[in-house]
Amino acid sequence: MNSQILPQIVEGDTNGDGEFNSIDYATLKQILLGINTENRYIYWEQASDLDKNGTVDSIDYALMKMRLLGIK
Repeated sequence: MNSQILPQIVEGDTNGDGEFNSIDYATLKQILLGINTENRYIYWEQASDLDKNGTVDSIDYALMKMRLLGIK
């Protein structure tokens, strides 16, 4: 059994700075548009998959916006 310890991943923290804010929202937009293709946070997918369906897409982007606005 592999007992690898994963770091604490902050939900929504796309850029890996340890907090969720509008910079993560902008970073995810760049990733989804194909603009940000290098130097990504190693756990950006796990942090950005807000609906936990295994895929980071526009639904996660919309959920991120709602959380930033305090809607959800």
